Amino acid sequence: KVQIIIIENPSMMMRMTSELWKQTTGGDGNYIWSDKDKIISFDKYAECIMNPWNLEFNSRKLITKLYAEIKDIINDQYYNSFLQNNAILSDYIYEIISMLPYNITYEINPEIDNLLKYYGVKIDDQIEDPYEKIIQFLKISQSLMGVKLIIFVNIKNYLSIEQIKELYKQANYLKIQLLLIEAKESMRLPEESVIIIDKDLCFIQK
Repeated sequence: KVQIIIIENPSMMMRMTSELWKQTTGGDGNYIWSDKDKIISFDKYAECIMNPWNLEFNSRKLITKLYAEIKDIINDQYYNSFLQNNAILSDYIYEIISMLPYNITYEINPEIDNLLKYYGVKIDDQIEDPYEKIIQFLKISQSLMGVKLIIFVNIKNYLSIEQIKELYKQANYLKIQLLLIEAKESMRLPEESVIIIDKDLCFIQK
C-alpha cells in the first residue's frame, strides 16, 4: 500500500520534509530506509518532490546517467561511425584553418561527453500538462537512475482523486514505492495506509 503520513504539527512538518530533502540530495539525516534489513541510500534511490511544478528533468544526476546510457549505445553499436565522423570533422577544420595567413593550433577532443554537451543533449521537459509531467518524471527517474522511492509533499493539494489513483497505478507498474507527506487529512483511498502525527506529536495509525 501507499504510505501516507499526515503531519498536523507545523514544526514537525518542516523538520521532517527538510531532512528528507537533505538526505535525497546527498546530505546527512536521521531517517533510515531499509528493505529486508538492507540499508538503502536515499541519495541514490530516492527523490523528494516538494514542488511538483518545478521538477528537475536535467539535474546533474539525470544528465550523468543519460550520457552514460548514450555512450553505451555508441560504444556498442556506433563506435566506428563515431570515429569516422570525428576524422571527417578534423579534416574539415584543418582545411579551413590552412587557408588562414597565420599559424593556428587546434585540438578536437573526441570524447562522447564533450560532443553531447556541445549539442546540448538533454531530456525534453517541455510538457504542458502538469500531471503528465509528474508521470514522465517517474518513468525517467526509474529508467535512468533506478529510483525506488518517490516522496511527495502535499501532492494531494495539486491532483484530483482520479489523478492520485492513476499515479498509484503508474508507480506500482514501475515498481516505485510512494511516500506521501501531507499537512492535512483528506479522503482515504483503499490503496493507502495512513499514519497521523497530530499537533501534540501523538502517532495515530489508521
